[in-house]
Amino acid sequence: MNTPLSDNIDKATHKPSQDKVKTIVLFSNSGDDALAVLRVIGPAINSGMNVIRGEINGLILFDRILEGDIVVLQRDFSRDLDLYEKIIKFAHDQRKPVVLDLDDLLLELPENHPDRISNFFTESLLPMLQAIMEVDLVTVATNAIQDYLLQYNRNVKVFQNYLNDQLWKIIEPVSNRSGDSPITIGYMGGHSHKPDIQMVTPILLHLLHKYSDNIVFKFWGIEPPDELVHFSQVDWCPPKSYTYADFVSYFQTQSADIMIAPLIDNLFNSCKSAIKFLEYSALGVPGVYSKISPYEITVEDGVDGLLASSPLEWEASLSKLIEDQEFRRRIALNAQAKIRKSWLLSQNAYKLKQIYEDLANSFPAQEHHLSPFYLLVKSLTRQVFDGIRFKKQQLADSTNRIIILQNEITTLGDLNVQKEQQLDRSNEQIQNLLNRVNESEEEIVSYVMSTSWQITRPLRKVSRKLKK
Repeated sequence: MNTPLSDNIDKATHKPSQDKVKTIVLFSNSGDDALAVLRVIGPAINSGMNVIRGEINGLILFDRILEGDIVVLQRDFSRDLDLYEKIIKFAHDQRKPVVLDLDDLLLELPENHPDRISNFFTESLLPMLQAIMEVDLVTVATNAIQDYLLQYNRNVKVFQNYLNDQLWKIIEPVSNRSGDSPITIGYMGGHSHKPDIQMVTPILLHLLHKYSDNIVFKFWGIEPPDELVHFSQVDWCPPKSYTYADFVSYFQTQSADIMIAPLIDNLFNSCKSAIKFLEYSALGVPGVYSKISPYEITVEDGVDGLLASSPLEWEASLSKLIEDQEFRRRIALNAQAKIRKSWLLSQNAYKLKQIYEDLANSFPAQEHHLSPFYLLVKSLTRQVFDGIRFKKQQLADSTNRIIILQNEITTLGDLNVQKEQQLDRSNEQIQNLLNRVNESEEEIVSYVMSTSWQITRPLRKVSRKLKK
């Protein structure tokens, strides 16, 4: 369910008629990455709002909350529970509404997801759930996330991800392509999509055997699967930058004939946005997408993209695009027409502005209905957080003790080395003295045994007597 926006919008300018929210104070665990730019910074700039960072190089600047009209926390910023609680209390004491923005349903990471296997978000989950319940508004990227979170907070609004046309230029699809060069099939995404790529790896292997040197695969970001990495037709471009503007600038210099966006069918993936459809299409490249939400509700199959679920559908869709250049171009052009009509940020940024304005107009008069499980979640969150902090402190103390012992061992080793060096020098001096003694003995023996010494011996006796 998508909550409708307020009617207080100037239809000519796409701007809210009120203007209470001029400055946003943003707290995020990352810099100007895709999350911050897509969800907050880009929409704010496009709708005339100013964004100031509440955190710089790990330093929290509480005074900046005073400068803003609204405070926005992103994703797992509540990982540091003490810091999060100080921020939300300070903001509310200053009568500033607090928003939590979520682009993924991190509470439902699949068992085979790399971030779940590595426990990257494990410490964040309970603090994140507490924040979802406590904040004045939760903004999300899809209707599916909204439906899931409404049980924890009644004030959840959808602001979809759009193509930031201040960064992206819509590139004309390739036409009259030479038939001699191989078709490039590409994938762009991070390491977290490893299971999704594994899902289609058998199809990609089959296509390599089917089309041989007539196709190549190119991976931007994620490393190619082990099954493909040794093929000469497979290329990998490691991440150049995690700053979103830099990524866009670089990616738009790249080229491909076909792009893919596989997603395993599970709750987590079904809550994602169709951002790859927007970015691939801006590059002028047609795509094959998994037949699940978000792509199923965004892509018109066979018109502006191709949808596939089974291995047979994936192979058929990719084969069709490989073999038909004009079909590829038509799909790409239709996708770009859809983006220009409905998915440009410049045409939709006002929606986030209006969401914030509605919040500002109702705050703090609007009653905040806490979930019946709020107190339990808050108690559990505190217990787990304190327990983890205690264990971390124990680990830090043990690590420090190990470092101290290592330093002491190193110092003792250095002393032993110094003593060994001193002993070596003493032995060297003794040896030098022994050498000199030996040399003197040899000189004396040589002198005593010499003929001249024997001849002059009587004269030396007379000389001694005369001296007496």
